[in-house]
Parts: sequence; structure tokens; C-alpha cells
Amino acid sequence: MKAPFFSTLCAVLYMACNALFAQNSPPNTQNVLPLLQQASSASSKGNYLRTIQLYTQIIGMQPDEAKYYFYRGQAHMMIHEGDKALSDYNKSIALTPQFFDAYLSRAILFFNINEPEKSINDYNMALRYCQDTMMRIYVFNNRGNAKSMRNDLQGAYLDYLEAYRLDGNFVATLSNVSNILNRMNRGSEALMFLKRILEIEPKNISIRADMGYAYMNMNLYQEAVEQYNIVLASEPNEAISLSNRGLAKFNLQEYDSALADMNRSVALLPQNAYAYRNRGMLLMSMGDKSASCNDFAKALRHGFTEKYDDEVGLLFRRHCTEGSK
Repeated sequence: MKAPFFSTLCAVLYMACNALFAQNSPPNTQNVLPLLQQASSASSKGNYLRTIQLYTQIIGMQPDEAKYYFYRGQAHMMIHEGDKALSDYNKSIALTPQFFDAYLSRAILFFNINEPEKSINDYNMALRYCQDTMMRIYVFNNRGNAKSMRNDLQGAYLDYLEAYRLDGNFVATLSNVSNILNRMNRGSEALMFLKRILEIEPKNISIRADMGYAYMNMNLYQEAVEQYNIVLASEPNEAISLSNRGLAKFNLQEYDSALADMNRSVALLPQNAYAYRNRGMLLMSMGDKSASCNDFAKALRHGFTEKYDDEVGLLFRRHCTEGSK
């Protein structure tokens, strides 16, 4: 699952709109313009504590202005004060229920704290108040990511397709569509989108890894190995590609070479539950039951069941518990 827009978009909205609002403040008997200018300068320098102090002063002068709560919330987000940011976003939306930026930023916050339902609800509201095509692409992609988080693969796919309909050349969208199709075991369709990315970005090595995964879904293991070879020639310590290439070689019955890849993958990324699953399967086929069961146990310890399904648990209970054959 990917979330390519969140932190970047948050920062862009913060910097661009902060400067805009500094120039378009509502009239007040007390002059807040100098404070707005100071807040804009502080945020541009990354001094978010000072930014928060200044917006707190401004809010004291103009407590009914939604945008000031919003930008104080953005500053809180920059220093990872999510609870305070949420409080400011809530106040901002209460004052201005059609505030697109506030819904968008609150959706980002909910996504980052693993609350996809709330994130999706805010993206729904953001879409209601957004007409700009590029921003709608961002929202559809991000709502798709939230749906993917809750394992609504079809819903995520439909959101990514809507983003694709708005701009068929946006690489992040193409990547999201291909990733979700891979998760849905629709490798041949994923491959079409991945090849389109390579046409746009021929030097995009990470796409080669996704192509390898698509070929794996199609049971085209030699083609998968060839894609992972390209990745590893450029990034020899890319642990996930090593594990996946090992799995492809395992399916080609190239056991010794597969084991070498998997051993190296585990050494580089020892918390990868899927790599232990892969090596456990290989070792079982090679007749080393003890080592295989040890890897299955490690896969379970590193959260395989929670992240994927109960496959390893079933294998462990069948082959590795007392009384198993």
C-alpha cells in the first residue's frame, strides 16, 4: 500500500495558503497583519513552535476565523502533535463546514493514525467542495489508499480508476492502479499499467520490482526473475526483491540459488515475516523440517497472520506442532 501524497501535500497546502491568507485577512479593529506576516515568515523557516504561538495570538484577536485554526493545526502536524492538530481542524470545520483544505488535512491525519473510515468520510467531504482537477486526482488517490488500508480492494481500485480517468499519465495513479491489481491477483492487467509507467519513466527501477510481482501472479517465474535481476543490479541490497526473486527461483526448482537469495534477504531485513514464510516453504521442500519450522515460527512472531492471513499458522500447526507428521 502506498501513500505518495500525504506529507508533501500537507506541506504545500500549508506554505501556499498561509502566504495567501496573510495577504487577505479580514478587517478587525486590532491590526493582525503584522502577526500574519510573522507567522508566514516563521513557517517558511520551519519554526513551527513560533508559528503556533503567533496563530494563537491571532485567534485571540479573531476567534471566529476558521483559517487561523486550520493553519495552527497544520503547524501542529509539522511537529507531530496530532491531537492538537485534530482539535484545530475540528474547530475550523465547525466554523466553515465547506472548508476543503481542512477536510483534506484531517483525512490525512486520520489515515496516519490508522483510522481509515474517518479518513474516507473526510475525503468524501473534500470531494464535495473541490472542483480543481489536480486536487481531485490527489483526493481520489488518497481515498483509494484509505480504502486499501481497510482491505476494500475493489473500492480502492475504483477510486484509482477515477483518478486515472482524470489524468491517464499521472505516474502515482498508474502505480496505485497496478499495485491494487497485483493485490487482487490480476497480474496481466497490472502489467499493462506498469509498462505505461516505464514509457513515461524508463529509468524507474522500482517499477521493475512491481513488474516482477505481476509476473509472479501470472506464474511466469522466469520473467519475474529477469525483472528482479534488473532491480538488484541497480540496488543489490533491496531485501524485498531478493526474497521475491528467491521465491520465483523456488518455483523454478532452482533451490540452491533461491536459498542464497532468501538468506541474504533475511539478513538485510530480519523483521520481514513474508521472507521467513518464503524460506520456510523452500526449506520444507528441501527436506529440512526443523529449519523450516523455525522460519514459520519467526514469520508468526513477526506478525504474518496479522499482516496477511493464517497460511503460516496452518502450516506450522500441520507440520511443526507435537504429534504432526
